[in-house]
Amino acid sequence: MKKIFHKISTFSLALLVLLSTVSFTVESHYCGDILVDSSFFGDVETCGMEVHNHLPSTECDISKKDCCNDVEVIVEGQDDLKMSFHTLDKVQQVFVAAFFYSYINLFEG
Repeated sequence: MKKIFHKISTFSLALLVLLSTVSFTVESHYCGDILVDSSFFGDVETCGMEVHNHLPSTECDISKKDCCNDVEVIVEGQDDLKMSFHTLDKVQQVFVAAFFYSYINLFEG
């Protein structure tokens, strides 16, 4: 039972580290209020109802409102995983040094 719990917790922590460092983008295409397509890796397919202004004309200024919109959700992962001892401020360095000193002295014979 202890080995199974250890394997599950190890896998969970590895998955947590992986998911916190990976960044991804979710793109969605809506036609009105209806979701047409959603994509994680590529471009989304459109419904073909977009308004195109091929020839801008000065005679006709009637503009048609586009019912389609694209929504892009960007989830950025963590970039700075390594924290060196030199980036700590003075108070944090004193705390780490005192913690290690007291921890090492617990095991004196």
